[in-house]
Amino acid sequence: MRGVFDSNLAAAAAVTATGTNGARGAERFSDKWQGVYGHSIENAGVVGESPGMHGVYGVTHGVQSAGVYGTNSTGDPRGAGVLGDNPGGDGVVGRGWRGGSPKAPATSACTLLPAQPHSSPQESTQ
Repeated sequence: MRGVFDSNLAAAAAVTATGTNGARGAERFSDKWQGVYGHSIENAGVVGESPGMHGVYGVTHGVQSAGVYGTNSTGDPRGAGVLGDNPGGDGVVGRGWRGGSPKAPATSACTLLPAQPHSSPQESTQ
């Protein structure tokens, strides 16, 4: 079974899902490919946002994999594979067996880059 949903209204999502009472809003599974894929011509392919926890959270169970991975395929040195931005503190921190930031909280992992000017995806309208 396959469903295809379209919307051509800028303020209307093609698909929405809401979970209440502790239920997930949406869940996807694939045995051999990505569980969720996002693509956009002019904005972020996938955006996560939360007032109470991480905006995007990744976990891996593969010994040679990363919980969160980013790459910039342009080859242009002005781009970054992973970019963190925090005007009041560290943009990216890390912890691991090779060291890291002494300020890294238990839920984080090394300071990689100072904050750099960049363009952000459009803010959520919710």
